[in-house]
Amino acid sequence: MPLDDRDYMRGRHPPACTCVSCVARRRRQGEGGQNRSGASLLRSRSRPQSSGMSGDGPAAAAKKSGGSKGGFLRKLLTWAVVVFLLWAGWGVWQDYREHNYFEPGRAVDVALGQWAKIPGLARDLPGLLNRTMAGARSWLYAELHPDEAWAADPDRIEETALLVHRLVNEAREQRGLRTLAYDKKLAVVAQAHSEDMAALDYFSHTNPAGEGPTDRGRRLGYFCHKDYGVYYADGLAENIYQGWFGYSLEGIAADVVDGWLDSPGHRENLLDRNYDREGIGISVASDKKMYFTQVFC
Repeated sequence: MPLDDRDYMRGRHPPACTCVSCVARRRRQGEGGQNRSGASLLRSRSRPQSSGMSGDGPAAAAKKSGGSKGGFLRKLLTWAVVVFLLWAGWGVWQDYREHNYFEPGRAVDVALGQWAKIPGLARDLPGLLNRTMAGARSWLYAELHPDEAWAADPDRIEETALLVHRLVNEAREQRGLRTLAYDKKLAVVAQAHSEDMAALDYFSHTNPAGEGPTDRGRRLGYFCHKDYGVYYADGLAENIYQGWFGYSLEGIAADVVDGWLDSPGHRENLLDRNYDREGIGISVASDKKMYFTQVFC
């Protein structure tokens, strides 16, 4: 029987009902102490206060922390793989541009070899930044002075080539090496390659016909033979540089020589004590790119 006829809802609830209304009503009518099971059930339904951590306390917090660390490591590993693939792909592309053919086995070797270049790249970072700034400076000047046509003047081109030659010899003298003679026949070989790169829009030591510097020299009638007594050497060595014609002859020449000195392979050629002469060739393409070729014997 309901204890209070005015509350018709109580007649629909069981005697041990633990809803808030029934428990409060029993307490008002003196039944709060008689139904311990109801109070116990009510307490069991109370939610524990949160300490600011989701889950089941310290264990869940530790699990969540471990999960976030794992997620960070996975992201770091993913980015490392992406960067390595891009770096390896760049090396394969540069190798293809230089040799004008693609071979899967060679591509794999080049891609793996890119990994070994990372320490050298880190050491070369200041030089890389300098070359990038020099190229950007020259490009900006060319864009701001579209009508300047000095680069098409053969006399100005030869003057720039002689400036490059002078700076090369200054770099050799500073390191105790003999200076190089300027060989006009070698300059013809160098000039032909620069003009070929500018006309056909490529940048490589090997031309589309598959000729390297020695083959190109022989085709133009230049043979380089050196006899060192116990051994002899045949062939030409070569440095190339691609930039934008720009603000001054001195500035362009300095950028070219600094770029070669900042690059390990080009630096080795430029400072080789076995060479005694060189020729410089320069050509400007229709898009204002400047192609420099330096040939040694």
